[in-house]
Amino acid sequence: MSLYEDINKACEGHRAWKARLARAIHDGKADITPQKAEMDDCCDFGRWLYALPLAMQRSSYWQTVHDLHAQFHKQAALVLRLALAGHRQLAELAMSPGSGFDLVSTDLSAALKHWRKGHRHGDYPRDFSDEAHSI
Repeated sequence: MSLYEDINKACEGHRAWKARLARAIHDGKADITPQKAEMDDCCDFGRWLYALPLAMQRSSYWQTVHDLHAQFHKQAALVLRLALAGHRQLAELAMSPGSGFDLVSTDLSAALKHWRKGHRHGDYPRDFSDEAHSI
């Protein structure tokens, strides 16, 4: 899989997190603990991100996506903590438009699209994608 396709898959995966959190809010239970949700290296994308070559990890694209991805997981864990504690309205508020979760989700999606666009336009060597493990 190419870097372009891996980034597309990451976008899909983080959209799935929104649905996962909405289910946790509705059900009051989840298949993951908040502590695990907070870890940015346990999801498929996080493992892929950390496995990229060091040269790529020094790029501004990687740094931005890495930082936003870590923030995303912190916000997801906050929502999950609220949901599992039975604070449904607070959890919904924590995911609502303008919330920390919403803002970091939007920023992460934009950064991934920017990285994908940079890859398509050759802002860094394409052979990085050959060294990376697909997610």
